[in-house]
Amino acid sequence: QIKYSGGSAEVAGLVKTLAPRYHFAGTENVFFQRPPYRNVSEPHATRFVGVATVAAGKEKAKDKKWLYAMNITPASAGKTEEASLANTTENPFLTAQEAKCVSDAKAKEKAKAEEALLKQQLESEMADDSGGAISA
Repeated sequence: QIKYSGGSAEVAGLVKTLAPRYHFAGTENVFFQRPPYRNVSEPHATRFVGVATVAAGKEKAKDKKWLYAMNITPASAGKTEEASLANTTENPFLTAQEAKCVSDAKAKEKAKAEEALLKQQLESEMADDSGGAISA
């Protein structure tokens, strides 16, 4: 199990603001790769990889992996954002208050979409009932 020491508030702020596609860290002296997480300000997900220090490589333990090869796909390659958001988690750098704001905004957005759909269905039913003309 990995013990997290809290990291850097400055880095957390940068990651939230910049929303990188990839985030690498090496301060915990352990290899860790988490599922991609969603960003608030950008439509793509971020992949996080933590690697151990180079000296730890002599220990040959899987949790001390210090070298990581990655196949980075350029954003210009046209990969759909929908595919990049499949199987993502919430952003771990959000404070509880920020996460609540994001959740509330998503709930409002969903409610508006449902309301618009219901309105469209009602208008369609009214048009069908009146033979195409809506009367007051």
